[in-house]
Amino acid sequence: MNILAASTTWFLDLFFPRACVGCNSVGDWICSHCQESGVASCNPRKEGEITSLFSLNTRVVREALHNLKYNGITEIATSLIEIVPVEVLREIIPSGSVLIPVPSTKSRLRQRGYNQVEVLATAWAQVTGATVWLGALERNGKQKTLVGQSADERSKSMEGAFTLRKNAHMMYVDRPWILIDDVVTTGSTLKACVDVLRGLKSDIKLVAIARA
Repeated sequence: MNILAASTTWFLDLFFPRACVGCNSVGDWICSHCQESGVASCNPRKEGEITSLFSLNTRVVREALHNLKYNGITEIATSLIEIVPVEVLREIIPSGSVLIPVPSTKSRLRQRGYNQVEVLATAWAQVTGATVWLGALERNGKQKTLVGQSADERSKSMEGAFTLRKNAHMMYVDRPWILIDDVVTTGSTLKACVDVLRGLKSDIKLVAIARA
């Protein structure tokens, strides 16, 4: 960390201290008490092809993802990943894996300045040693929000939403691929992505941080 970054971190910690998203205690985004009490526990579940790590009904997870997605608190991604047990991480992310984040729309990327799924994937890679493959997919057009849509409507909305970027077929074909999203509701977004990727590789794991 350079001097400017260290100074910025010191300033933010002094005037805007971290407060636990579970109990509001000052110190960490997800405090040790919430972790040890099970309030912030990981609860992996596989439904169909998609494995999710947490339930969005858990307040800690819901608040953490909200702060990451809408409030620009990107460092909370590391706090969220760190509460996943090591044995779960090793099972979900085999050695040498390549993490492929679901891309954001260009308008949301301009608005937020980052793709929260890429932030999560990067935090995950730092813990596991996996590789993050940025730019494998791109999102087309201006898809409307999927909030409030039925499963069928979501599926139709995501038709043709993603394309493979040029020369993507030349990358990482001999390594395990893991497609990552932040929240899964019906799975339409992940399925739309994997339909494109499976033209290159058939065995792709689908993972979401949380399930709605």
